[in-house]
Amino acid sequence: MSFVSYLTRNSKFGNTTQSSGMSLSCIGTESAISECIRKENVDCGIGHGAGVSCSNKTKANIINLQGGSSSNEGNIYIDNIPICSNSFGWDEADVVCRELGYNNADSFSRGTLFGKIPNWFMNSWTSFNCQGNEDTLEKCSHKEDGECSEDNGVALRCSNGDNDNITLVGGQNEQQGNVFVNGMPVCDDSWDLKDAWVVCNQLGFASVVSATSNSKFGVVPDVFKMDDVQCTGEEDSLLKCQHNRNDNCGSSEGAGVICSFNLTACIEGHFLCGNSTCEPLSTHWECDGTCQLKHQPCSGECGNGTFLCNNRCYDTEMFLCGQFTCLENTTYNQNKYRTCGDTCLDVSIACNGTCVNGMFECNGKCYNQEKFACGSVCHPNTTYYHENYRACGKSCIYNTQACQGSCRESFFLCGKDQCKDNSTYNTERYRTCDDACIVSSQTCEGTCQEGYFKCGDDICKKNTTNNLSTYRTCSKDCLREYQPCDGHCPYARFLCGDQCRSTSQYNQSLWWSCESDCQAYTTPCNGNCPPFMELSPQKVLCITPPEPSCRNISCGGTDLSPHGSCVSGNCFCSIPWYGSNCRKEYIPPKFLTQQIQINQEEITNLEIPVGNLSGSEPISFSLRNNPSGMFIKNRKIIWQSPMVGSYSLTTRASNIVGSDTKKIIVEITPCYTANITSISKSQFWTKQYVWLSGIVLKNSSCNLDLARLPVSIIIATLNSNFSYSVLTNIHGQFDFGFLPPGNIVGKAFASALHPSIDFFETPQESIFFGGFRVDKYINIEDDFDGNLTKIYQSIGNIQNHGALPLSNLTIDYDGKSLLTQDMNISVTMNTSSSLGPGESVSLALKVSSVRAVSLYFPITVSANGLSERIHLRYKLIQLRPQLVATPSSVTQKVAQGTSKMWTVKIENRGKKKATNLDIEIPEESDVHLVSSIPHSIPAQGSVNLTFSTRIPSEDPLGEKQGQILIACAEMSYVYINYKIFITSTNTLNLTVVVEDEFTFFAEGNPLVQDSTITMRNHILNYYNRSKITNGTITFENIYEGQYEIYVDSPGHNSYREVTLLQDEEDENILYVFLKKSTVTYSWTVEKVNYTDSYEIEIEVNFETEVPAPVVTVHPSFIDINKLVSGEIIQVTMNITNHGLIRADDIKISIPSIPCFSVASDVESYPGSIEARSSFVYPLSFTRNVSCLQNELSTRSSGSSLACLLYYFSVGLSYLCREPVQSSVSSTIGSKTGPPPGVCSGGGGGGLGGWGHYGAWSG
Repeated sequence: MSFVSYLTRNSKFGNTTQSSGMSLSCIGTESAISECIRKENVDCGIGHGAGVSCSNKTKANIINLQGGSSSNEGNIYIDNIPICSNSFGWDEADVVCRELGYNNADSFSRGTLFGKIPNWFMNSWTSFNCQGNEDTLEKCSHKEDGECSEDNGVALRCSNGDNDNITLVGGQNEQQGNVFVNGMPVCDDSWDLKDAWVVCNQLGFASVVSATSNSKFGVVPDVFKMDDVQCTGEEDSLLKCQHNRNDNCGSSEGAGVICSFNLTACIEGHFLCGNSTCEPLSTHWECDGTCQLKHQPCSGECGNGTFLCNNRCYDTEMFLCGQFTCLENTTYNQNKYRTCGDTCLDVSIACNGTCVNGMFECNGKCYNQEKFACGSVCHPNTTYYHENYRACGKSCIYNTQACQGSCRESFFLCGKDQCKDNSTYNTERYRTCDDACIVSSQTCEGTCQEGYFKCGDDICKKNTTNNLSTYRTCSKDCLREYQPCDGHCPYARFLCGDQCRSTSQYNQSLWWSCESDCQAYTTPCNGNCPPFMELSPQKVLCITPPEPSCRNISCGGTDLSPHGSCVSGNCFCSIPWYGSNCRKEYIPPKFLTQQIQINQEEITNLEIPVGNLSGSEPISFSLRNNPSGMFIKNRKIIWQSPMVGSYSLTTRASNIVGSDTKKIIVEITPCYTANITSISKSQFWTKQYVWLSGIVLKNSSCNLDLARLPVSIIIATLNSNFSYSVLTNIHGQFDFGFLPPGNIVGKAFASALHPSIDFFETPQESIFFGGFRVDKYINIEDDFDGNLTKIYQSIGNIQNHGALPLSNLTIDYDGKSLLTQDMNISVTMNTSSSLGPGESVSLALKVSSVRAVSLYFPITVSANGLSERIHLRYKLIQLRPQLVATPSSVTQKVAQGTSKMWTVKIENRGKKKATNLDIEIPEESDVHLVSSIPHSIPAQGSVNLTFSTRIPSEDPLGEKQGQILIACAEMSYVYINYKIFITSTNTLNLTVVVEDEFTFFAEGNPLVQDSTITMRNHILNYYNRSKITNGTITFENIYEGQYEIYVDSPGHNSYREVTLLQDEEDENILYVFLKKSTVTYSWTVEKVNYTDSYEIEIEVNFETEVPAPVVTVHPSFIDINKLVSGEIIQVTMNITNHGLIRADDIKISIPSIPCFSVASDVESYPGSIEARSSFVYPLSFTRNVSCLQNELSTRSSGSSLACLLYYFSVGLSYLCREPVQSSVSSTIGSKTGPPPGVCSGGGGGGLGGWGHYGAWSG
């Protein structure tokens, strides 16, 4: 069997033969009921037997309706099992009806409308939660463990339309009752007279008497068709009113009506029109006993306070303009519009070249003042405009603009597109730099023109004797000779105040600085004098003080608090004291106000007094957070050409004893605005220059010069903004041309603004850019299963996203390459060749092919001089099956002499049926196919294959693995990997004994007392970690198999083995030998004062009082790299056993070293070394003369002797139940290490210390 069809209860298939039985608890993966958890002798009763229906067919979840009079109604069943009504609502009802092929649910109820349902099912579907957009009920959240009572089914009626069968139920006559729609009640939430009016009108009654609630005509079912109904009264069907399908109502909340055959009254807002119908007051009126629409005249008259115009009624008084246009009869409209023939025109448009109301015609438009045509632009007919503008084709441009690269008479071309009047001032002032027009005082790519010299970073000065002597370069600035450069002055000048004074005009010894001024030494500065001078008694001059004398050593103070020191008869004052006798005190500065705010319209220069303050002079001032160009001079904050904005800065006053600060807030507001007066062209298809002209308007209080005022030009589109800067001319006018960015399209708005303003609400000009876009990449893939002829509609769009209409829209592609013997492909456009703004058109692809193809071809779309390319890729995919195995890999544990079955689901996820299935299982495997081989698998279908694994009892423990191939005739295949772990049901008791050298050589043969053993078997999920305190442990009743065994003990080497444990006839004992660790290492690292260099000292500690050989070789290192050719050295190797146990099976190994001969004088050596004994073994090393050249080449290749190490080794063993092997060695090589760069890995340090190796390191 493949699956369970349904579960039953209550002895569905007949009473049981006995009242006692068993209860089961399975998880579903068991191969037999005997493997489930069960409880025997349960008292159930003969009528409570559990049942099951099985099937070998694929479960389909087929849904249908049963018990109804037609196929669209009945109780809902899935695979002949009823569903429970728990949580079933409208969303679930709609999903079921769509799954059955209907448009929507008409009605549903919970209960027995179409009969009771069977109550013996135990796996009914229940607890539904649909979103409403699912295509099958199976995709909704639900459970399949419901046990429905016979009255708990779901009765459903489906429909292909919005049936609105409305009835009144429970009333005394046909005119009254609770409202039912398609057999379901309506809830009374929000139910009112307008809702009742729609019901009565739909049932054919003339009017409504009342709307009822609270189930006035009897209780109703608790599943409602509508809730929260809100009608306007105009609907012709109740279902068209706004409402909720999901309700929160009970059986006592039914809505009802009482209707009337007589038209006696109308609902609020309606009246009895023409004694025939109730109509809204806002849309109808009555004329001569007939009902008329509000805007429909009757006998040439209008009603309801409306006014007649052109055979139509309007709510306001109108007048006829032209032949058909009615306009509101206001003074504004009468003055703004006029009749021109049959047309109504705006008075700003000329009618056959004439204007009205004293207006003047220019270029087909009417103006209030006389204008003249300049290209397509109309300017005021004044001398100013005649003298400053000229026509350039259809455009009107300034005289300062070039027209196709040329200027008008008496102007010369400067740069690429500027014109300057041909005056001596302009010819000397301007010059061309590449395509730009610059002033002669500017550098062009860092150079000046002939007759000028460079000053500073980018300034040019005319090459005159005066300029050469009065200008100089300071870093990037150009300064005059009186301006200091970083506090320094040029030759023959000195700094006095804030300027460099000429020594020919000033005697440096007679002048001094008073803040930013330069004044005579005899003139006080704010009550102070230069060093070594003091004020005269009259305090008006600075004089040389008389020779001071100290009257006391305190210099003006006391002995305990002196003001200074008396040295050689003169007082030297301590701060804050000063004066000849140190009796004057310096006072720190203090501002009288701590903050001021300045609100100022932008001006040429701004001066702000620092304000009143107290304190001793001299006082210096400084600024913090001040904008560029602001400085302090003569106790005034000066800012030349202040910029619009808000600024917060701090001024600081300081003297020799202290300082104070003052916060200054400055608000600079604009004093002019800008406006665009003309535009060269307002519609563009291709990328070309746009020319704008405009003028600035100053406030009455603005004192700025009109020349060179900055103006920002903002071009705003739907997606982005573009900003440009331009300067005005001496008349406050500006001209500007720009090339729009390539991505600009649609309607753009242009405005000229003050530079401090970066946005506008009302644009000054509009510019229209045409363009279109396409779906650049179209990818179409389709299935192919033989001949194909198909038309793909709307494969891609062409959209006019510009602001201008498209014309002559065409597509072009290489049609010849798409027409062959096997295929014919064409592309067409689904409309005419023109598109208005915002309109789009789609392409259609027609394909006829007899084979699967994959091709690409470009399509060029053209219109109005623009073109775009569409990249179309089309691919026909040959239909074939796609086999998938679930699971794709199977792992089983099977005991010897047993078998186990397992199932794999084979799905065909392709779009074509898989036929002639073939299953290949490896020969001599223990895997067999149990189920029959299906002939085919339909597309999107699946089959279940059951396999059996049988392990013979004589097979050894371990694992087997392989692959099963499943293929079909359509060349689709899938592999199933399997791995079988062979286990055993036999158990054994394992004893582990832990030994070391003391067990065999010490008195009492002690075992290792403190160890830890870990046993692990991944296949059996077995893990055990235990402490062994007496040297032995026994594991009872463990299954046979391969185990990883780890044993660790302090002071010993570790034991790591994988052991196959099988029950033996004798006692199962595992002896574990742990070698004693007889040596430990410790080291210290000391940093020395060399980069990346350390001295490392290693200390080796030998433990010799152990029952094991501890063998060393001395010397531990032999340096042979210092030997010259032909030289021989003799080395005596001392081999010593420091341990308590004899070392047996001594074997000496002498290395073979290139370019050296290594030999010994002795032919034999001892076969063993007794405890605490040693012997010597002589060696001789000779460097070969013939190998010198070879060694030189070896060094150059990076494999020198200095790069390699060789070993003289001594092998040994000793017996501990079994022989224990070990070895020790001495290193041979270069002790100093290789020179840098010789070895491929770099040089290394020398080697030192004893070479040693004992029984612990085998």
